[in-house]
Amino acid sequence: MESKKFLISEEQKKKLLASISQLMRENTQLSQNIRQINSSYNSKLGEFLLELLEIYDSLESLSEYLSANPDPPAGFLQRLPRNLTSIKNRFLAVLESQGVSECKLEEYQFNPNFCRAIDVIHDKSYPDNKVVKVLKKGYLVKDLVLRPYEVIVNKLNK
Repeated sequence: MESKKFLISEEQKKKLLASISQLMRENTQLSQNIRQINSSYNSKLGEFLLELLEIYDSLESLSEYLSANPDPPAGFLQRLPRNLTSIKNRFLAVLESQGVSECKLEEYQFNPNFCRAIDVIHDKSYPDNKVVKVLKKGYLVKDLVLRPYEVIVNKLNK
């Protein structure tokens, strides 16, 4: 097989070498940027996971106490709903810190952008398209539906 040789002028050679040098500098800068982004991401992920672990520790402690004390004292049982609410609120605060928020249903009207109908009823005592019951709340992260509401909706037409 014949190899072809290309002749280029000294000026073209200088331009090519300058372009290659510039591309190498840009590649180095991009590599540094990627490392910084990864480092920042890993740091934020670590902080997020530590917050989740704090909540897990609370749940684990509660679970271990209940396992060790099958008949807990009345005072413990009275405080249990407040303690669980506190854990739930901490968990929601962690989600909110990551941009997660609850979807808002307009007057409990079925909205296919935010709802998934799990079941449909036909009851004339409710308006058409009325959400009769919320089975699971829906959540957004920024403008993206993370999880739609799961609902039972009323339909007047079968």
